[in-house]
Amino acid sequence: MPGPPAQPLRTLGRLVVLLLTITILADAADVLVTLDERALLDRLIAGVDVPGPELERSDDRLAITALVQLASLILTTIVFVIWFRRAYANAPRLAAMEKRYGDGWAIGAWFVPFLNLVRPKKIANDIWRAGDPAPPAGVPFVEWPVSWLLHLWWALWLITNFVSNLASRALDAETLRDQRSLASATLAADLVDVIAAAAAIAVVVQTTRRYERRREALGA
Repeated sequence: MPGPPAQPLRTLGRLVVLLLTITILADAADVLVTLDERALLDRLIAGVDVPGPELERSDDRLAITALVQLASLILTTIVFVIWFRRAYANAPRLAAMEKRYGDGWAIGAWFVPFLNLVRPKKIANDIWRAGDPAPPAGVPFVEWPVSWLLHLWWALWLITNFVSNLASRALDAETLRDQRSLASATLAADLVDVIAAAAAIAVVVQTTRRYERRREALGA
């Protein structure tokens, strides 16, 4: 008897895209606030007397944008891994494949140190392959082609994590110059994250589209 049909992915995909867009907007807001903060630090370093209320407003803006970024990160992560797991769990219903990993790894692989540098990408590759509208005959599933878009997204994801890690190491900045360096590191992390999030949107949109077309074509 045939197994249960593949679950739809479209609504989850749209929600992920919405949350990634919010993440981009939060990063953009943080860029603007951090640029103002760095300009303020430049004035302090130059010996300019900056009024206390102005310093407080700058700190408040930084705190608000940081909170929004954290909230968007948490929400996006939760919904993304739900989307990712559903896509992987249903992949065998779209293509003749044998999963290399259990469904739980579609979530767990993101949170295991070192393993999260490799395994999520392999799972993403398999999800992409499962949606292939014209599966290549006589070719093992793991050798089916994968779009350059996935490689670009993954490279950007690794870079943004590396840059964010460097920025976090400067959080204990004490001197004005150290605080300025922290502001510059934060700007770099925000800008890379914007690019990575944009690439993630493209991956989610294209992967969901392939998945749904394949599901509808098979009546899965």
